Amino acid sequence: MDRSTFLKTCGLACLGSAYVVSFLESCGTTKHVSGVLQGSDILVPLSAFEYERKQEKRFHRAVIVQNEQLKDPICVSRLPEDGTFAALLMQCTHQGAQLQLFGDKLQCPAH
Repeated sequence: MDRSTFLKTCGLACLGSAYVVSFLESCGTTKHVSGVLQGSDILVPLSAFEYERKQEKRFHRAVIVQNEQLKDPICVSRLPEDGTFAALLMQCTHQGAQLQLFGDKLQCPAH
């Protein structure tokens, strides 16, 4: 195998593995739910985090909460250490773009 063929093969393998990783991250178990606005709070039932796998109750790491009165959705994460919750408006503070959730990472499409 000459040098040129080797570099092409390695380059294609790297591109292919990067595509597979990004594809698998996008297949996460993120769930989209509707939230109910009540004053300055948004209500999300605990059942929105629950799912069953192999007859065992598990919890989604995060759910994306949407409400027609909000411009951007809210990412609500369940912290596994103590079962508390954290919420984050899914809007980039730099350019205002809507953030995307990939696995357990938020990413801005403008960066």
